[in-house]
Amino acid sequence: MDGYEHIPGPAERAPWRLMTALVTAATLALAGVAALVVAPATRPMAVLSAARAAGLPAALPVAVPVDLAAPFAATPAAAWPDGIDGLRLPAVTPVGDFSAAEVAAAAEQVRQLTAALNVDREVIEQRRFERFLGLLSPRARETAEPAVLARTENFPVYLAVIADGYRLLPAGPKTDGTMSVGPGASRAELAVRVDLRVAYAFDPAGAPVFDPAELVVLRTFQLDFVVRRSPPFKAATAGIDFLGGQTYLEGGACRYARVSLVAPLFADRSQDACTP
Repeated sequence: MDGYEHIPGPAERAPWRLMTALVTAATLALAGVAALVVAPATRPMAVLSAARAAGLPAALPVAVPVDLAAPFAATPAAAWPDGIDGLRLPAVTPVGDFSAAEVAAAAEQVRQLTAALNVDREVIEQRRFERFLGLLSPRARETAEPAVLARTENFPVYLAVIADGYRLLPAGPKTDGTMSVGPGASRAELAVRVDLRVAYAFDPAGAPVFDPAELVVLRTFQLDFVVRRSPPFKAATAGIDFLGGQTYLEGGACRYARVSLVAPLFADRSQDACTP
């Protein structure tokens, strides 16, 4: 599935996100204080221009010190496990023609693929896509290769790709989610669903940061896979294939999200939310 990822709009914005306050003239007047508009970190110039046009004094937000060794401290991901360890696997039971041991093996294969797609730095930062392509069935790989190779943007929804020019901090990524396994379209198929949240912490590399949360991007997704056994399926189609999915990006830079890339909010302060 191609297409850009959805960024929740203002009404959907998560409560943990700390925003610089916009202090209104009316509020301060009640307190007997001269009005001062503090421009939010996400769109400082737009707010400053509007405030000055209205004759109000205005100030830019102040950059704050950030502990780069603990970038997740003020986010929901603070207690999440590192890497793919936050993905909880289902209880092992027989499904269709699959024994309990075969179900366990299939779940582990999907776990490895999910890790390659979302937390393997060599894949998401260095774009060594062969590390996940080799985990797919031969037929699925044929389909996936042109969707990722030789591209610079507009990657499939199942894959997280860090935008050029930005890099992750040593901490993380962190994950939290579940996997479920059920019968597929035939007794020789397993349907596997992964619901996962991934938190990425970006290196500011000297960029001003007005809020520690500006370093962290949350990617929430639901992906559906099918695992086929051989026989009865031929070798070309046996293994893991994608069925579909959807992804939401929170706290990311809008212009990069629109071309299916992951970048921190400080990469584009022109607007604070992105919609389809």
